[in-house]
This record gives sequence, structure tokens and C-alpha cells, in this order.
Amino acid sequence: MSVYTLVEERQEADLLFIPCIEGKTIEESCEGASALLAHFSTLQKLAEFEPKLGKTLLLYPQKEKEPRICLVGLGKKPSTEAVREGYASALRACLKFSCKKVNVLFPDYSPAEEVLEAAFEGLLLANYTFGKYKSGKMPHKLGSPVDHFFLISRTRSSRLDALVEIAHSVYLTRDLTNTHADEMNTTKLAQVATDMATNRKG
Repeated sequence: MSVYTLVEERQEADLLFIPCIEGKTIEESCEGASALLAHFSTLQKLAEFEPKLGKTLLLYPQKEKEPRICLVGLGKKPSTEAVREGYASALRACLKFSCKKVNVLFPDYSPAEEVLEAAFEGLLLANYTFGKYKSGKMPHKLGSPVDHFFLISRTRSSRLDALVEIAHSVYLTRDLTNTHADEMNTTKLAQVATDMATNRKG
């Protein structure tokens, strides 16, 4: 099952990401915001949110398609790396809610294709938890990764599927690294490599 869908309208979801750029309103910061977020025009002012890079703010709107809104701080004139970092920080802040479906708005910033790719890559790389050795009785909950991202954008990119494959490889590497050495021995590593080769051939 695909982990993303490119759409032009908000879907029923658990969370909405809205990018915010310093010195701009949400409508100026966000692609398509005028049509999608007309009644959110004063949201940034009401929340008194300063969109420094890496900062996020959670809001709980009433009668919306999403019960949570996360404002994503991107700083001033964000580079693609800043966009990647900002979206990654935002998702990490929201993993504890175990959201399964997420709507994602993107900065109205050029080059649009690179911005879309950077934001999506940041979301994917942050979309990971490792709870294998966590007790269910522990007060701290890791949450769980997002199952599906609705990417709300008119921009298209041929690299999105490749980014998903790269992210899955990163997840596997993290799993191997996080597994205890007495469990992830040479025999197990060899089996993982064999399974990967088999899957590639398939």
C-alpha cells in the first residue's frame, strides 16, 4: 500500500500540517491556502506563533476535517534543507499522537518541486519509532508512525516513490542498529541480507 497520495483538497485525517514563514501570513506562506484555509486567516496571529525554524505549535480546532493542526516553523526564506528540517521536527513532535492519516500543506516557495520533495523527505525520515524493548507499563509512549500522507499540492515530482524506498532502507538500518547485539548476530544479519535479495528479485 502506498504511503502517500497527491491531492488538491484536504481529506478526512487525524492531523494537518501548515507551514509558516517568518514575516508572512499563513496565506502568503502556504501553497493554496487562500482556497483551503480562508477561515484560518488569523490563525497565526491568534496563536502568537513565531515560526522560527524547528518550532511547532499544536492547535485543536472545532468542526474541522482534522482534530489537530500543527503549525510548522520554517524561519525566513527557508532553503530546501530548512524545509526538510522543519517538517521533520513537526512530525517528531506529533508521533506521540499515533496519527494514522495526515494532511500536509506545503510552502508557497520556489522551486516548488524541490520544496515538495524536501518536505516529504523530512516527514518520511522522521516517521519512525522503535519500541521493541519498551514495556507496555512504561509511562512514556512512543506513539506510532503515520500510515498515509495526503500531500496537498498541484506540484508533481517523479522522485516521491524513490524517497519512499530510501526511507524504508533507512528504517531497516535503524532497526538493525537498535536491535541488541546478542539478538542481531551474524546469522540473523545474513538472513536479513538474503531476504532483501529475494525481495529485490521478486
